[in-house]
Amino acid sequence: MILRRLQTAALLGASALASTASADWWDKWHAFKHEVHVDYHRNNCWPHPFREMAASSVMAPLGAMVDAGWRAQNTFGDELFRESDAELTNAGRSRLLWLATQSPVDRRVVYVFRGATDEITAARIASVNQELAQMPQGMGQLEVLVTDHQPPTGSGQMMTMINKARLSQLPPPVLRESGGYQGNMANGN
Repeated sequence: MILRRLQTAALLGASALASTASADWWDKWHAFKHEVHVDYHRNNCWPHPFREMAASSVMAPLGAMVDAGWRAQNTFGDELFRESDAELTNAGRSRLLWLATQSPVDRRVVYVFRGATDEITAARIASVNQELAQMPQGMGQLEVLVTDHQPPTGSGQMMTMINKARLSQLPPPVLRESGGYQGNMANGN
């Protein structure tokens, strides 16, 4: 960058000598000197002015991941609604109560997973809104949105089966054999 500035200075000097009729060469010379001065200081203070920009570019994906995690946590999938009438199950009511009372205020949004038909989706939304209306004043003021992203969950029966299989493969806990105290009490060891 400095080499380019020096080349520009040489061209400005040559053009100033060639055409002395140009009155603004002096202003161009001062503007050039100012740009060289700014470039010099910018190069010498690097990377300090750019650290905040670099840090924010590293942190931006983490914010997106947190948002996606809360969206998955607040999504009411197929397992929280009865198949017969799309009403909330007891687990769905418990999660809705937790969401309305315990989750951070800025994260209190209910995402309802879209059903196979529009009627099922509408019944699910109606069920959630009905449950919210029965909550005490101020707690049921949640936004209810429809989503196409099914949260990565499974039935409790399947999760129990997975946990039991994992626990059955763990080796049994064994205590190390204790040889007793090996030090000599007389020597203070």
